[in-house]
Amino acid sequence: GSWGKGFMRGGYLSSASCLVPSMIVNTIETACTWAAFPGLHAAVLKAARDTIRSECGVEGQVTCRITHVYPDGLAPYYTIVVKGLPESDPPEGVEDPRITKWLAIKRAVMDAIIKGGGTSTHHHAVGRLHQEHYAAESGALWGASLAASKSVHDPTGIMNPGLLVGKPPAKL
Repeated sequence: GSWGKGFMRGGYLSSASCLVPSMIVNTIETACTWAAFPGLHAAVLKAARDTIRSECGVEGQVTCRITHVYPDGLAPYYTIVVKGLPESDPPEGVEDPRITKWLAIKRAVMDAIIKGGGTSTHHHAVGRLHQEHYAAESGALWGASLAASKSVHDPTGIMNPGLLVGKPPAKL
């Protein structure tokens, strides 16, 4: 709807571009076990760099810092910077091409994260942007369990409607 389009054009695009017309800048966070990290990290770097090259035609920068450390794992936080894109200020109603490029980069990185044993998000909300990868990560049993719990505790489906589970199921 109009809210979603406004969010993408305003807040999300501002975040993804840092208001610099020839750049894409954004972050992706995850969490994984210590054993999974070396493979996940290598796969994320490869996915990000390869997709930046194929989508944007330039080399990008991908950095990683560890935001949280636990006995059984860690939370890597990736910053992705793409410079040297053609300046873009599309007219109202025309999607900025940086959004399409960013979403392709994000999808490739998230695919690598899920395949590498990471989680779709460490501590931020799932929302629409992470929905596809959250579903792949959590599986059908979790979705059914959450749907059953929501039918009791959120029978009208007002909490995060349609994102973590589909429509509210029939009463138990």
